[in-house]
Amino acid sequence: MTLPPKLSARDFTRAVAELRSIVGADWVFTEEDDRQAWRDPMFPGDARRVDLSAAVAPATVQEVQAVVKVANRYRLPLWPVSTGKNYAYGGASPALKGTIVLDLKRMNRILEVNEQYGYAIVEPGVTYFDLYRHIKAKGLKLWIDCPSPGWASVLGNAMERGLGNTPYSDHAAQQCGMEVVLPTGDLVRTGMGAIENSPLWGLQKNPFGPTFDGMFMQSNLGIVTKMGIWLMPEPEVFAQCNIRLQREDALGPMIDALRPLRLNGTIQNPASVRSWIGMLLGQAAKKEVHDGPGAIPRELVPQILQQRNLSWWSTGFSLYGYEEVVEANLKVVRKALGSVPGAEALSVRKSAGDKVPDSAGTQAGVPSLGAFSTLNWPGGRGSHLDFSPVYEPSGAVAMAEYQFMRELFERHGFDFPATYSITSPRYMACVTPIMFDADNRQQAEAAGRLFLEAHQHLGTKGYGLYRAHVAFMDQVQQAQGFNQHALRRLSERIKDALDPQGILAPGKQGIWPKAMKGGRA
Repeated sequence: MTLPPKLSARDFTRAVAELRSIVGADWVFTEEDDRQAWRDPMFPGDARRVDLSAAVAPATVQEVQAVVKVANRYRLPLWPVSTGKNYAYGGASPALKGTIVLDLKRMNRILEVNEQYGYAIVEPGVTYFDLYRHIKAKGLKLWIDCPSPGWASVLGNAMERGLGNTPYSDHAAQQCGMEVVLPTGDLVRTGMGAIENSPLWGLQKNPFGPTFDGMFMQSNLGIVTKMGIWLMPEPEVFAQCNIRLQREDALGPMIDALRPLRLNGTIQNPASVRSWIGMLLGQAAKKEVHDGPGAIPRELVPQILQQRNLSWWSTGFSLYGYEEVVEANLKVVRKALGSVPGAEALSVRKSAGDKVPDSAGTQAGVPSLGAFSTLNWPGGRGSHLDFSPVYEPSGAVAMAEYQFMRELFERHGFDFPATYSITSPRYMACVTPIMFDADNRQQAEAAGRLFLEAHQHLGTKGYGLYRAHVAFMDQVQQAQGFNQHALRRLSERIKDALDPQGILAPGKQGIWPKAMKGGRA
């Protein structure tokens, strides 16, 4: 049995009995076979080094409060998850061995969807599939924005600052109002939800006085049990656009051509430039194109591009709105992007907003599990570790980072499936999967070493990650070193004030309570 730190088997048994009295005996899991469900199947190494001691699944906010109070009495560390499927970033695995996973998947009510004002209020267990099907069943003229894959929690993804592919792609920015159980068990509502029965909870996120919503994102300061999320009105016309780039050095000019179109709002959603390997991941296993060790040799690339009808890069984005507006924006886009070296003619697939096919994917808010086809690439038990840096949206930066990272990945024996996405008008993300076979211990550990070396390089340039795997949260936090880690010291002071027993998600984002700072990696 894996026990929580500094807790005897006797006290652990007593605590488990109290948890069972709160949520029911069937919803507390301590057996080895049961706990396996919460271990990260894609952990870059041995997931047991952060093994959980148990899992508990409450069904109501009152049960969550009662569980938190038990945790305070026994000093049980809790690791809240919404659905626990945040794979490539750690899944449901905690940062501290012996932690109890607090699984909120049973809290899965869609409390409200308002078509007139374009918002929903949901609990943590509501997935993108759930919300999408609800809207379709009701015939509402609203779109969701979803990541890949669609089984993620709407609430949980926003709390981790996840990204999608419509104009509402910044999920944290679309959040409006929270209900939060604090580490002491107290219950608060943020925004206009602080006013009893306010009709504005899903409309106005800034209350009278300080705003605390951001404090609960990527943090261990509270358990969010309800959240408002803004939804996109169904557009009259949806136009999916793509341009193939036949030259490797076209990446920089394309980024520079896309940036002003994102900044002035002509292109409303993330504009992505995906490498040929990124496109190939979902189409084939690596051994189908190269069965040798290490990364695909550079000299084979022209042959593979020809055989697979691929280009060096593929640029994708969409246009949304009234017919006249979309047509006018298409003219602007064609003129701006047509002169990029090696660019083919813009291809456009246009449809009415209410008749968008499921094949339009996440750019039209259609959830799926298609992203998991990429796991065929490494062979064996296909897994991936996401490396997610952000940069200024500059062509010169994109080319320099592409060249450095490609060589670094290849030196460690991995292909570099880069996608540079101007996610916001003012920054560019490059969410890059490090693909490995989880049953190949040597390959899994090499993936971890690659992650750390790539992250170290970012620090030399002043860049950082917007998300990180639980195994590397301490190292990523360590990079925020301004004024002797002043930001971390601030977070730790707030942590110790709100969570005096240090029971809530110790180590999440590299923030540890006072009594556990020795747990830092």
